[in-house]
Amino acid sequence: MNDLVLLDEVLAFCARIKCPRVLVGALPGEEVQSAAVDALRRAGERAARRGCVVAVRNEVGGRPTGRALADLLAATDHPAVRACWSPADALEAREDAEAGLNALEDRVEIVMVRDGRPGRDGWHPEPLGEGAVDWPAVLRGLHARGFEGPLCLDLRDAESPQDGLRDATAVIRMVRAAVRERE
Repeated sequence: MNDLVLLDEVLAFCARIKCPRVLVGALPGEEVQSAAVDALRRAGERAARRGCVVAVRNEVGGRPTGRALADLLAATDHPAVRACWSPADALEAREDAEAGLNALEDRVEIVMVRDGRPGRDGWHPEPLGEGAVDWPAVLRGLHARGFEGPLCLDLRDAESPQDGLRDATAVIRMVRAAVRERE
């Protein structure tokens, strides 16, 4: 919720650069549900006045799964508060991407793209398309739901600039394939 303290300043900046969305990090878990809901409703009101959307990210350490994020968004019940969905973060918390996408329904505003696989000793990053996230199925599912929002390449696990270029090329190829399959 610390992200929300500076929201008016961030929204003013977004207006200047014509950015339609603000991403906020993972909010604490269920023990502070009512505080999170209240904060997000207020943020949604402020964002909506500026023509923006607040996109709440699922991530390990907060609300890791699509289901947990969907529950928070349903409780918040504001059209300017949507999901910044990371299937990899959900998988890291042992949620299948299809289950997360089904839970979020049409609330996905932006999708964070990275890959890897969970192991006994934690998360193991992998090149996009080589990990356990079924990106072709995720992209087909998003396309089938009419998703037209951005995909954001998450480079937190990248070891070199070439890793980012490789993953960007892979996601472009996967998006093209998903669209061709649906046509």
